[in-house]
Amino acid sequence: MAFYCQCMLEIALILSEYDPIYEEAAYKFVEHFMWISYAMDRMGERHDEMWDEQDGFFYDLLRLPDGQAMRLKVRSLVGLLPLCASTLLRAIS
Repeated sequence: MAFYCQCMLEIALILSEYDPIYEEAAYKFVEHFMWISYAMDRMGERHDEMWDEQDGFFYDLLRLPDGQAMRLKVRSLVGLLPLCASTLLRAIS
């Protein structure tokens, strides 16, 4: 989903060069990206982030009814997808 937000952000930024109405959509995709990023790498006392520092890999989380989270230590391509979410923005001169 983070990669999707970045792709949509790029499209909205290109379209906003021709029609300023797309600036609001671009802002919305940045906001969504930030929420997704926060969900993946949460900070606090629970430490229920997807990133495992020891393994250097993203794992899925299983959220239990009591509010706890448990990492599912299964290595798959899904764990590599967050690394695809990168975008280069050019400065407007």
